[in-house]
Amino acid sequence: TQAAKAASEKQQIPIIFGPINNPIDAGIVSDLKRPGKNITGVMLTDSTAKQIEWALRFSPKIKRILIPYNPTDASSNHSYVKAKEAVKLFGLELVPHQVKSQSDIDKLLSTFPKNIDLIFFPRDAMVMTRAEDFAAIANKRQIILTGTRLEMAQRGALFGFGFDGFELGRQAARLADQVLQGIPPGDLPVETAEDYLSINLNTAVNAGIKVPEHILRQAHIVIRPEQN
Repeated sequence: TQAAKAASEKQQIPIIFGPINNPIDAGIVSDLKRPGKNITGVMLTDSTAKQIEWALRFSPKIKRILIPYNPTDASSNHSYVKAKEAVKLFGLELVPHQVKSQSDIDKLLSTFPKNIDLIFFPRDAMVMTRAEDFAAIANKRQIILTGTRLEMAQRGALFGFGFDGFELGRQAARLADQVLQGIPPGDLPVETAEDYLSINLNTAVNAGIKVPEHILRQAHIVIRPEQN
């Protein structure tokens, strides 16, 4: 988004972004209600504490949380900062592990630390590409893996809590439609994506976790054993 903004600054070509963690901190807009100029879009809500709360509902015994993050990536680092704040609220221990490349992730997976109860995925595109690999080690050790996207459960995690890429795309498309009808992007407030819960019952069975019915009823997507 930053590159697109810089490239279109002279021509003022309309830009609809989606998603961005915090468009103000990223220098994309200065005001969410009236972003101004040629840009608007969809941002994400900070759901880190809520996600850890969900993890504790699944397993109240959680104490140590591993977060693999890239300190050179603004989105990933933002997630790490929010995770540090969240664990203090619940009296938990955060175990940060810096991964700046795929080889760093390979090393982490091959020398995975002991006594970890939860793997917490930040909003990090590089880490997300290895979701299945982290899910495999989480299932092998019977620990919980979660992430900040709805699709995490579909990729083997116990649950995912965060935005749905398809629904977010619908929001961005609606904004694009308004721009094509002549409304300046800068007059359209930045919207916030809704968070959804997804649960993988196959993973729950492997981890020895019985998911209560009242939690299942709150899920947007439930992956059940008979679906395999």
